[in-house]
Amino acid sequence: MMTGGGTLGPVTPLLAVIEAWRRQDPTALFVWVGTKSGHERDVIAKQLIPFHGLRAPKLDRHAPLKWALIPFQLLWAMKIAVDLIRLERPDVVVTAGGYVSLPLVWTARLLGIPVWVHQQDVRAGLANLLMAPAASKVSVAWIKTMRKFPASKTIHVGNPVRPSISGGSRVKAVARFGLDLLKPTVLILGGGTGSMWLNETIARLAPDLVHRANILHLTGKGKRSPADEVAGYTVVDLIVDGMADVYALADVVVCRAGMGTISELSALRKPAIIIPIPASHQEDNTAVLAELDAAVIMDQPATTPQILLQTINGLLDDEDSRHKLGLRLRAALPTDGVAERLARLIQSLVKQ
Repeated sequence: MMTGGGTLGPVTPLLAVIEAWRRQDPTALFVWVGTKSGHERDVIAKQLIPFHGLRAPKLDRHAPLKWALIPFQLLWAMKIAVDLIRLERPDVVVTAGGYVSLPLVWTARLLGIPVWVHQQDVRAGLANLLMAPAASKVSVAWIKTMRKFPASKTIHVGNPVRPSISGGSRVKAVARFGLDLLKPTVLILGGGTGSMWLNETIARLAPDLVHRANILHLTGKGKRSPADEVAGYTVVDLIVDGMADVYALADVVVCRAGMGTISELSALRKPAIIIPIPASHQEDNTAVLAELDAAVIMDQPATTPQILLQTINGLLDDEDSRHKLGLRLRAALPTDGVAERLARLIQSLVKQ
């Protein structure tokens, strides 16, 4: 039983583990518990995995008046979690974070079912910190995060990435989106839920950038807005199938600092311009990358469309810098074989 959602951040690493697990054991069966209204349902359905929606409370720091309801909402969510566990009878519950996982993990612990918690971000998430006492094992993507969890059950593994992400075709992507194969391509990733600031900034600089590069802009589901027709500027909200082809085409990637994206860029050695969400856990992720000079890190409040355009053009002009950035990002975050290793470790936990 995999659980997580709300955004695709807690989803993509578990999909990587499932892909590796299915290769190791084609008889394994999976079920997913996610949010009622998140974007993960469609992605999970594409993997032919049964999906259950669970309404769980979330600590909203901007609405303290609602905090008094959380204990009651949590108890109700745990009651539903009991029903789901009795229905599906999982051998193990696995999560990579997200508030929807909390009642399920606590319930699984009470029912004697082993739990695996994976922490992706450098800054340990509140949900994972609350789930850690109930976890049988905790894995982390970054060595410096290990001190946030009990040493006796925490291991450093890196972050899992779908093996299939590396099998893309530039030619297929060009044909699919009608781009110019003779031009370099700048890939813009707005994130699973979309970044309004990033999407608007790219729309403003696109008329100038298209003179020298294709722009393929993934805005996030439901965030696509009408744009002026600009030849070479392709806007889509979400790509479920064919993301490997998109990555194969990209010469420079502009994105937020979500761990799913960083991990895939690391696996593919892609040069990236990363702009973290201000005052968020993403800034911790980029701080590590900045120390290692593994990506071009930009501060959103100080970044105008013109500055971002100049930065993109600078990377397009410097092939050597792009190559070195890709290599350093690959070295900064282990991804090779992590999905396969996690699948084997979780199977071993079940056998124990």
